[in-house]
Amino acid sequence: GSNPFGGGSAPPRKSVTDWAISDDEQAKYREVFVTLSPSGGFVSGAAARPVLERSGLPIDTLRRVWELSDVDKDGQLDEEEFALAMHIVRGQVAGDPLPDPLPANLVPPSKRAGSRALTLAGPRGGTAELD
Repeated sequence: GSNPFGGGSAPPRKSVTDWAISDDEQAKYREVFVTLSPSGGFVSGAAARPVLERSGLPIDTLRRVWELSDVDKDGQLDEEEFALAMHIVRGQVAGDPLPDPLPANLVPPSKRAGSRALTLAGPRGGTAELD
């Protein structure tokens, strides 16, 4: 049988999460993300702005999209946060309401509580409830 702790030949499945952004959508946004010449895996607001503005949404809406998408509040977007921004913009263009606050199923998997990649500004031991 296969080792439950990994090391097997099967690659880890990427869509184990219940992220609301489909693999196809992620792949599409990844292509756009790469064209923005990310530095260290991140794109700046200046780099992302023209792409988000192409939606034709009002600046106030785009500001809120950025606030929701920059989950770790570091002033830049990683690939997942960029995908989230694009997903919210697409919803806005389609007439969906702006999510507020961000529902758990839209929080990027790497930014969820319990994820090692999660960095929250604030005192250690503070609680971040996602559900």
